[in-house]
Amino acid sequence: MTISAVAARAGVSVASVSRVLNDDPRVGQDIRERVRKAVLETDYFPSAAARSLRGRSTGQLSLVVDDIGNPAYVETMRALQALAREHGLRLLVESTDGRLEEELRVVESLRQRYVDGLIMTSTRFHPKLVKALREPAVPVVVIGSVPDGLAVDSVGADAADGARIATDHLLDQGCERLAMVNGPEGTLPARSRSGGFRAALDGRGAGEPVITHAAAFTREAGYETTARLLAEHDVDGLFCANDQLAVGAFHACQDAGLRVPEDVALVGMDNSRDATVCRPQLSSVDLRFADRGRLAGQMLLDRIHGRYTGAPRRQQVYTELVVRGSSTRRRDT
Repeated sequence: MTISAVAARAGVSVASVSRVLNDDPRVGQDIRERVRKAVLETDYFPSAAARSLRGRSTGQLSLVVDDIGNPAYVETMRALQALAREHGLRLLVESTDGRLEEELRVVESLRQRYVDGLIMTSTRFHPKLVKALREPAVPVVVIGSVPDGLAVDSVGADAADGARIATDHLLDQGCERLAMVNGPEGTLPARSRSGGFRAALDGRGAGEPVITHAAAFTREAGYETTARLLAEHDVDGLFCANDQLAVGAFHACQDAGLRVPEDVALVGMDNSRDATVCRPQLSSVDLRFADRGRLAGQMLLDRIHGRYTGAPRRQQVYTELVVRGSSTRRRDT
């Protein structure tokens, strides 16, 4: 049923029906009762999208991530969920599996105004996605790095510096034959992390870096890539571009008969819950996904409520290495 059907049943104008549905105090009691009766008789239900088109809030925010199974994104989701509840809002969560067509579908669907704002992640930001986000239908905040030319608010972490810190730590532990298990080649996270890894080795004169790219930022890809790496190189220190890759690398080392950290010292990145599933537990660079989630949510609410209308903001959280057993070399005494 449409609002026009309600108006016809009540014998009033569409504008009058709209005023009743929006609780306009200027509407007389007689019209109000006729409209309410017509709504019940026609089983009319005004959608959140329709209310938003009339200038009312949907009461919903959207979080779109590459991989909903990544524990780092779960931390982001929990932080945003808590913030949404504080403001009486609902949080809708969706995973694109890193597929461009899914990312474009999400951005295009914003035209329906089913949410008040969008928080999203993407590892690639294809030019088509950048173009689609230049004039979004609702405010958008990106968690992670954004390419030049994308004028949206973002909350990032200096992953390159985090990779440098992790690599320096492995060198400080006495590792001499370092390698890196990186994410898919061409992605923004892989690019920044390999840059930090190379910078640390160059700064210490540690020789030519060995970098291999996994097909995805997953445990399975980490295992497969590390198994190939160990078959081709003698490695005693391994830096992985995220914790999921590192967990896969950990099991690949074990299956190759190598001890962690005695034979191969291992460091991941994210400091997610994955870091605690291994024994010994995984050293990892904390990229503060929960903090970034809260900050992104606050920035989004500022845009939604008009508290900030200026140029795109680029916020950044600090990173630190959390040292655990996987990288602490046990030296003979």
